[in-house]
This record gives sequence, structure tokens and C-alpha cells, in this order.
Amino acid sequence: MITVAGDGQLTGGKCKVAWSNVCKPVLNGGLGIKDLDAFSRALRLRWLWFAWDDRDRPWKDLQLPNDNGDCKLFHAATRVQLGNGRRAAFWKSRWLHGDAPADLFPVLFSHSKRKNRSVADALANDAWVRDVDHNMTQTVIAEYVQLWEKLQTITLSQSQTDSISWVSSADGQYSARSAYLLQFQGLPKCDVAITLWKTKAPPKCKFFCWLLIQDRVWTAARLQVRQWPNEYFCQLCVRNLETANHLFLECPVTRSIWDRVGIWLQAPSLQPAHWDTSEDVKDWLLQIIRKFPSSCKKGVRALILLIIWEIWKERNNRVFRKVSR
Repeated sequence: MITVAGDGQLTGGKCKVAWSNVCKPVLNGGLGIKDLDAFSRALRLRWLWFAWDDRDRPWKDLQLPNDNGDCKLFHAATRVQLGNGRRAAFWKSRWLHGDAPADLFPVLFSHSKRKNRSVADALANDAWVRDVDHNMTQTVIAEYVQLWEKLQTITLSQSQTDSISWVSSADGQYSARSAYLLQFQGLPKCDVAITLWKTKAPPKCKFFCWLLIQDRVWTAARLQVRQWPNEYFCQLCVRNLETANHLFLECPVTRSIWDRVGIWLQAPSLQPAHWDTSEDVKDWLLQIIRKFPSSCKKGVRALILLIIWEIWKERNNRVFRKVSR
């Protein structure tokens, strides 16, 4: 199936927002559309989790279809309570006071000839020592000594089996949702986007503002970057290059609209004279919303989105009226 845009085939260059950003959770500024790669990885972790239980599953003796990335994520998301050490992986499981030896001593792990031993197998007759006893460098020796010292406090309990817990859930149990969201940890949160989708406004207005806070609205400035036809000047004041900041915050016509709305509502925070310096529309939105008491924020958010939408509609009316002549 070929997708077209206008009279040409659709390519990544015509997309407004990168798909990776679209698939981010709403909390991180995306649309919350499932990233199929991340979701499939979250589901594959289920096999690794079930491999730890005592149920007789038909696939347990088979090679699981998990790649190295799956295993790294699984070990990062779990902690192991050591028992007899037969299930926990010596290097990769987080059994050593909540950490994995491979993470604590990466050079020593890379140097080891056997990386898949269980804890019980590695500790039996100090087998892990024989695995690293070759061509040892100063760094390897230093990490070897540190690991040796930590292992002196470890004792195995032959009457108990190793147990595992999932660190991203309150009950310690695996869930596909927590495994999926775990892959987005570390991404910055987007307070504006979270507030935006909670606003009571038409979906088209909220979606437009979502594009706006990412500077992905087709203003003249962005059309120029792609060398597409454009009017260059702001169609409201016909003075400056039309950027998102100019059109919605700096244009004299736009500022007069905000000023009149502020007077009408007796809300000085909406008047440009009371605005703080803002780097972009996203920063401006946050500043305006924070200035209002909690009882008014819902209504103010909806009003701001509707005004922004009407400004954009008026801009489009003027642009396309010229084009049609």
C-alpha cells in the first residue's frame, strides 16, 4: 500500500512529528500510541519471568526467543533473593546486595571466559575465579579483589530456592504495562502535554496545541526550512517573518486580542503587559496557567486553547484567500 501526500508519495520528510516522538507516553510529551518494538519486548519478558516459577510449562526446556536487549532489560527490572543459587545468573542477575556483578565490575565480566554460570555453579570451588584467571591486567585484578571481598558475606541456603521480584510494580509481580513503561524511563516529563490532554476542549484544538508546543505547526518559518511555498510575512500584521512565537505571542494583532480577553475576564495574567519573558510557546503556556488559582485553571486552559485555535484559523483564512485570488 502506497500512501500519498497531495500528488506525491509520502516520505519521512513530509511528516510533522517523528514517529518515535508520537509513540512516547503522554507523560513524556507523546501521543501515547504503542511503540510496537517496545511493546513486543515487554511481552517477550513474560517468558523470562515465567521461567522462574515452578509450573511445568511445555516451552521451559526450549531456547527462549529473547535477544540480548531483552535479557538486559529483564535483569535491570528484577531483583533476586538468593537461596540455593541454582536459578540466579552469577554475573547478570541482581543478587549481590541488589546489584548485578556484571554492572558493578564490567571489566571483570568482559574478561570472564564463562558468563552464563549460575550463582551456585560459580561459587562451587570458586569456579568463577578460574574463569578470570588468565591474562589479568591491573584493572581486572582490582575488580577481582573488590568482588572477592563482597562474596565473603554471601552464603547459600540449600533449603530455599532463589526468588525474584519485579522492581517496577508495587506487588513485585511482572506486568506488560510496567515492562513497557520501563523502556521510557529517563525521558524528560512534559508538564504542558499532560495538562493539555486534560483540558476540556475539542480534540482538534488539543491536537493543534500539541503540535504547537513542539514547534511543528506549518508557519512560514518552517515552510522556508523545507523550501516550500510560503508568504514569509505574518498575515496578521504583515511586518515580521511568521514564526510560532511571533504569530501567537509577539504579533501586535495577537497581543491586542490577548489584551482584550484579559480585560473582558478581568484577568491581568492574560494581558501581554503582565507576561514574563518566555523562550517559546510551551514555556509561555506553563507560566500563564500557573498564575491562576486551581479553581480557575480548567476554564482558563480551555479558553487559551480556543483562542490559539481561532488565531490560527484567521491566519489560514488570510493566507488561502490570497492563494485563491
